[in-house]
Amino acid sequence: MNRSTENVWLHALACALAVATLFLVALGAIVTTKAVGMAVPDWPTTYGEHMFLFPPSKWMAGIFDEHSHRLWASLVGLLAAVFAIWTWARCTTGKSRWLGIAAMITTLGLMGVRTPAMFVVMAFLALLVLIYAGLRAVDATNRLRWLGVITFAAVIIQGVLGGLRVLLDEHGWGGEFGIFHAILAQLFFLLVCSLGLITSKWWRQADFSTLSPQAATALRRLLVATSFLILLQLLLGATMRHQHAGLAVPDFPLAYGKVWPATDAASIAAYNAQRLEAAGENAITAPQIIIHMLHRITACAVLAAIIGCAVQVWRHTTKGAVLRKISAVWVLMVLVQVTLGILTILSQRKVDVTTAHVAVGALTFMTGWLQVLISSRSLVRTAETVPETARIVSCPGSLTHA
Repeated sequence: MNRSTENVWLHALACALAVATLFLVALGAIVTTKAVGMAVPDWPTTYGEHMFLFPPSKWMAGIFDEHSHRLWASLVGLLAAVFAIWTWARCTTGKSRWLGIAAMITTLGLMGVRTPAMFVVMAFLALLVLIYAGLRAVDATNRLRWLGVITFAAVIIQGVLGGLRVLLDEHGWGGEFGIFHAILAQLFFLLVCSLGLITSKWWRQADFSTLSPQAATALRRLLVATSFLILLQLLLGATMRHQHAGLAVPDFPLAYGKVWPATDAASIAAYNAQRLEAAGENAITAPQIIIHMLHRITACAVLAAIIGCAVQVWRHTTKGAVLRKISAVWVLMVLVQVTLGILTILSQRKVDVTTAHVAVGALTFMTGWLQVLISSRSLVRTAETVPETARIVSCPGSLTHA
């Protein structure tokens, strides 16, 4: 297999991982919306049986949703492992190459032990590896292999967080771990989409010098700020979902008939007495109402910020520029997202609407981050002075080298 063909297949694997991760985020939203996260009360087994051997005849109701979520998460983990092994093998030489491959294959084997203690230890080690790989990834040389290691370590941590959310639910910590699990899922989605971008032929060959350094710097700052604002919005949304009080405020555009609802004890008691949500939802509290209202306010801020980014992109780029096209899609995407948010409330958190809201939120976050990478690449290409020979020995797919 020649290098050009290998690049195509590596890019295809990165894209497959990104699509699989988005589907996993959607499955997680279904599980949370239906409140069936504890339909399978044990982990890493499923009702005492090996997860992969659990008979399909027992996949009923909420068990089907939760078990499917676990199986698909395993597929995402396998794809992440293959990507990490592949990039390490193609970008590393000597003993380090074989030691790294052996370590990752051994890690995959240890996952078959299926005991909580083993997974917790693996997650701790994965965190240490992630930190080390993150520091090494700062170096432009062979950055792709370290991004692969980060991807593999992150998916292990993510899986263990999901399992701990089940084990610690009876102790009252399930919701908190669920929130961390949801946010890490969004960040992991960003990571794998970034891999899809930087392994593409377009990333290696596109002209990134169309933006002036001043314009690229200003745009990157604005895009980074907007991306963090979207992350805050996702955090507020995850907090509402995992506290099972997504309809803490069930009407729109007003909130219990007011611009800002009352949160005194008597009002909270009245709200809970007249709730229309399905049985099984937790009683709402004043902090949950405040979080819900902050989620609405932040949504307006995100909408304004994305429109502002798009305006700045169009001011500083020429006709046909890729950032113009992406920013236009971004504006359309956030309008769809706001609409889905409103429909989530009006439909009383209908599962398909809520799931679409979560999925489009992830896509909105991802679109902003990819623009950050593109604007950053514009700055690198403008200032790049690396000799051609250095580019040749660098691993293809590096964030800074073609």
